Amino acid sequence: MKLKSLILLPGFAAVCLYSQLTLADNWLLGIEGGYASRSGTLNSRTEPSVAFGSQHLSDNGGVYGVLGGYQWNLDDHWLAGLEANFDWNSMDELRAFNYVAADGVTPVGEGARYDRDWTLGLSGRLGYRVHTQALPFDMLPYVRVGAEVNDDELTIERYATLTGALTNSNTRDKHTFAWLAGAGIEFPLIDHLVLRGEYDYSRSQRVKLENVSANTAGTIFGSYDYRPHTHTGKLQLVWNFC
Repeated sequence: MKLKSLILLPGFAAVCLYSQLTLADNWLLGIEGGYASRSGTLNSRTEPSVAFGSQHLSDNGGVYGVLGGYQWNLDDHWLAGLEANFDWNSMDELRAFNYVAADGVTPVGEGARYDRDWTLGLSGRLGYRVHTQALPFDMLPYVRVGAEVNDDELTIERYATLTGALTNSNTRDKHTFAWLAGAGIEFPLIDHLVLRGEYDYSRSQRVKLENVSANTAGTIFGSYDYRPHTHTGKLQLVWNFC
């Protein structure tokens, strides 16, 4: 990697910034953090007065984790890699909604929470190094394709019609599978250290839940299913062991 400039930081510590990316066969390790937006449709069916509901549920929150892998230099420009990541998520808002039963009169009050605790991913990366005199530094645009396993939890709550008090709460835990596709760009910082900016999209399996609630009107049975898709923007700091 070629030296670009010398910058004095507070405390008079010197750090060498680099303008070129060195493509090599090497192991890598990094940290990542970002923001995610998740949305989907919650479908519901309640009996004995059959009512069908369809609610749009969305949530936003932070994502942070670690990553590691190996990359191969294919030639002076092309690079391929295989990486694993482990992330924690902070999206677990309770969303309340109301609808009317099939009789057209009886109101139904419910709430839904979809909590994703952790994500374990494995993906491949393919990038092309751009080196031109028009730019003061190299950059590596890349695409990513892979799969994830998520620790997901769907909770449905039902409330009393008149008082609004919680009458029932059921939860379904499931490890869901999701395909992932994304794209990003990588820049050199200091020797061996690079900065990435990345966007990812994933769509996971459907989670189903059966809910039973007993009240003065009798026993109510409900079935629910939810399949979210997630848009995520990340920044990654990656150290190359080369």
